[in-house]
Amino acid sequence: MSSSFDVYVRRNTWLYCLDPRVKLAFVVVASTVTFLWANPLVALGVAAASLALLLLAGVEGGRVWHFLRGLLPLLAVVLVLTTLFSGGSGPAWFTIGPLRVTPAGFMQAALLAARLLALGLIFFFWLSTTDQGEMVRGFVALKPRSRCATCPSWPG
Repeated sequence: MSSSFDVYVRRNTWLYCLDPRVKLAFVVVASTVTFLWANPLVALGVAAASLALLLLAGVEGGRVWHFLRGLLPLLAVVLVLTTLFSGGSGPAWFTIGPLRVTPAGFMQAALLAARLLALGLIFFFWLSTTDQGEMVRGFVALKPRSRCATCPSWPG
C-alpha cells in the first residue's frame, strides 16, 4: 500500500521557476504579517494574496477548492467554539447557560479562523509550486558560507 502527500504538480509559469528560497521568504514574511497584526482583515488579505498567487501559478481551481473544502469544517469549528468559550468583555449578544457570546469573543474567533485560513493557503501555495527536491536543495543552499564566532563547530 502506497500513499503520497505530495501536492506538487509541475506547470510552466514564472512562479514555478522562482528559486525555492524566494518562496520560503514569502512563507516567512506572510506568516509573520499574519501573526503580527491582530486584525482579521489583515489575515484575510494575506489569504487573498496567497489565493491570487495560487491562481497566477496555474494551480487548477478544482485543486484549490478541494483544499479549501477540507479546511472549511475546521474553520467552522474554530469559529463556533472560540466564539462560545472565549467570553470577552462587553455586553453579551446572548447567553447559553454559563456561556456568553460577545462581540469581543466573535472577533477573537474570526481572527483565529482567518489566521488559520491564511496559513493554510500560504503553505498550500508553497507546497503546490515547489518540488520537494528543489526545496531540499534550497534549504541546503541556506547554510552560511563562512564560519562565525557563535557557531565555531559548523561543518564547512
